[in-house]
Amino acid sequence: RSYLEEMSTMLLSLLLDLDFDSIDWKRETLLEYVSTSEPAYLKNLAAYFVKVKEQYQVFNLSTHFGCKKYRTDSRKLQVIASGILASHFGAEGFEKKTVHYRLNFEWVAGRLLLQEFKLLNEEELKTEGLEDA
Repeated sequence: RSYLEEMSTMLLSLLLDLDFDSIDWKRETLLEYVSTSEPAYLKNLAAYFVKVKEQYQVFNLSTHFGCKKYRTDSRKLQVIASGILASHFGAEGFEKKTVHYRLNFEWVAGRLLLQEFKLLNEEELKTEGLEDA
């Protein structure tokens, strides 16, 4: 359980604590921890970074995720992280919102590797039994 949570903390920082200048380095670092058992895992995370790089440049955006709670399922190798995503737009704009992310992992040759990173919407929170989170 603690290994899942520590990996989640590190990977969430690489995925969400971003500004335009750090995106390329964080993408390259993160890809070392992504499962290659399915091509979709790398493809989806690479697409995520392409999308955020464009958004962060256009809006002069930076973000930081402050985790408040982990819900860890060691059998499924899954972590749901709940916390506050703070976004800064240029010098003036600021937004904070409560968010929930699901990270799915797999164990490969003694390493915990990321399969999926997903922002959960309201319907998915209900499915996961987290509507009160």
